[in-house]
Amino acid sequence: MATASRHLCRTLLRTLSQPTARRPCQSIPRQRIQPPPFRQLSSIPVRRAEVKGETAEADSKAEAETERDDGISADFNENELQTPAQPYTVADLDADERAHYETLSKDDQNQYMAVQNHVKAIMESEEVQTIAEDQARVAARQIERTGINPNFLEERNLQALKDGYWQEDEDDEFGVVPDDDDEFSEDLITSVAESQLEVHREVREYTRIAAWELPGLLQFTKPFDLPDMKKSPLRFRYTTYMGETHPAQKRVVLEFTTKEVAAAAGLSEAQRIKLVKLIGVRYNPDKDLAKMSCEQFENQAQNKRYLGDLVQKLVTQAKDKTDMFEDVPLDFRHHKPKKIVPFPEAWKVGSEQAVKRLAEGRGSIGLLEEGQRPVNGREMVEEYVRSKSIQPAFGAGF
Repeated sequence: MATASRHLCRTLLRTLSQPTARRPCQSIPRQRIQPPPFRQLSSIPVRRAEVKGETAEADSKAEAETERDDGISADFNENELQTPAQPYTVADLDADERAHYETLSKDDQNQYMAVQNHVKAIMESEEVQTIAEDQARVAARQIERTGINPNFLEERNLQALKDGYWQEDEDDEFGVVPDDDDEFSEDLITSVAESQLEVHREVREYTRIAAWELPGLLQFTKPFDLPDMKKSPLRFRYTTYMGETHPAQKRVVLEFTTKEVAAAAGLSEAQRIKLVKLIGVRYNPDKDLAKMSCEQFENQAQNKRYLGDLVQKLVTQAKDKTDMFEDVPLDFRHHKPKKIVPFPEAWKVGSEQAVKRLAEGRGSIGLLEEGQRPVNGREMVEEYVRSKSIQPAFGAGF
């Protein structure tokens, strides 16, 4: 409190140093103290230069005057200090001020109490009261304009910081302890909700692109023509995850038929068979389709280039007539053909002859009464649609 009072006293005296219209206020003269010389990296203690004619008592007195920081010069006039209606006494000092007061000499103690009373007198003066009233009016206008009391917000924040968000409305007094929880706001959402919101933003972004940018590309449309397999027999397939990073997005798959590659590269039948032997287990004999993939590089373009170079090497080796692998038989044990059972044509109910044949078969075993036709599900559905006046979404037939 001593330091705060001293600082407040100096501030008020500096503010009120000029005479006002009501009552002049004289400022207390201050003594400018020059700090002693000091070397940052010197291990030698600071010593005062010896002056001829000065005694040790004079040096100690000068050091005491230098170390003293009461803000009052040695030749101050006590008559210039003001005295309040109810002066401070030693009993009004707190523990820190009392400890500082005890370290001072008798004269300094009197000066210290005089300064404290002078500060109290200034705080009770009309000038300070006028300033306080002006600040109160400004704060009142701010509260009326905004409807918020700044002091109330500060107290509320301090209370929330003290007890923590998760301890609100806690009945157990032992459960209310200070914690280090992060500041929580009720308008925040969870991380899962943030992820869903990010997906929603991405969908809206692509929707805006489709609504505003894609129509402008209609002028650049061209009719799609199937590629010429004789000129470009290689078919590449890519995978994309719509802007998301995925380890599988760099994978590129290549498919081609040996007959199309042989026609484009000018291979003979023997060279094509050698190409099949070089491809090995990646060859499907049922469809004459070779399939291979690559994902060892980071970019799709690099993997595509690698597959293209690999096919070029296979074709170059197939054209080499030094060794045609005639003694190596074709081995398709890696391929497991799937047995496809065709649906019998006689079982298909799509003509009058089939319906009549089905009725005869059911009548022979007693499933139908005499003269009764078998149920036709298609006719029943069409009759129901006509009775309800329902327009089918994909035409009249099902």
